[in-house]
Amino acid sequence: MKAVSYKQHGEPWDVVAVEDLPEPTPLPCLVVVAFEAAPIHFGYFLGMRADMPFFPLPPGVGGFEGVGRISACGSDVTDWQVGTRVFLPIGYGAWQERRAVAADQLVAAPDDVAAEQLALVPINLATAYLLLHAYDALAPGDWVIQNAANSNVGGYVDLLASKAGINAIHVVRRPELVADLKAKGRAHVLLDGPDLKAQVDALAPDPPKLAIDAIGGAATTRLGACVANHGLVLSYGILSKEPPALAYPDLVFRDVRLRGVLTNFAMERLDTAGLATMRQGLDETVASGQLDAQIAGIYPFSQAADALRHAARTGADRQGKVILVPA
Repeated sequence: MKAVSYKQHGEPWDVVAVEDLPEPTPLPCLVVVAFEAAPIHFGYFLGMRADMPFFPLPPGVGGFEGVGRISACGSDVTDWQVGTRVFLPIGYGAWQERRAVAADQLVAAPDDVAAEQLALVPINLATAYLLLHAYDALAPGDWVIQNAANSNVGGYVDLLASKAGINAIHVVRRPELVADLKAKGRAHVLLDGPDLKAQVDALAPDPPKLAIDAIGGAATTRLGACVANHGLVLSYGILSKEPPALAYPDLVFRDVRLRGVLTNFAMERLDTAGLATMRQGLDETVASGQLDAQIAGIYPFSQAADALRHAARTGADRQGKVILVPA
């Protein structure tokens, strides 16, 4: 079977290659999942360049999430059937045609949603839910603010915030995106800049309790100035490649807090009931037919290097997520 692997650190498109791996065997408690689709995330670039310490050392198979269908079941597996569509467990090695995984780690996925849309659920949709629900408690009528609002996570935040009765302010970095997001139904869209706080103060009757940051650097600082006293800024991305930071007066005199977010750690903050509520919320969102993430391109394994180059573009050069499929 084919897999997209990397043998050394470097620019991702230079170090990945399609290689043949042995077919997996479904041991008694395992199932084999035939891969359908997976997204390419910014974190993969950091990992392959050796800029992310927890990323596995080469050699390895790329990918961290995905969706597929069960192609074989081990002798002890009774809860799953061949042909069932499932989300792969979150973990390294998704970019291979077939993979043996523990049956108790699988989550069912619907048959009537496009694979490229489902591929974003385990990380991007889950991250949006956790940003809103795993940290400070928000109530209907509260305000949140997020930057990089044109991203797919930004779209999910808007969808989930609306469902919870939370008001969301969407901040973008390019003027043309203001009209674009408003045309998609976003009520409050602002252009980032030195006057961001003044714009927020004029818009919201109460300062946002929560800010969601995907950019880092000065963009984080501007979000920190917008939130209420004792507010929280959650940093889940670093698109600027600059570390997130708060202004000293906000940090000290207004008790604004800055916290980094990783999906796995965020899930650990939820108890059993919270995880069940999260799963129900994600299932309802998927079943609602409202998944409409922007897809920039779909590439087969044989064009993995081109897919990675495309995924590395920013701004107007890449509109949406790049998806890998086996063929």
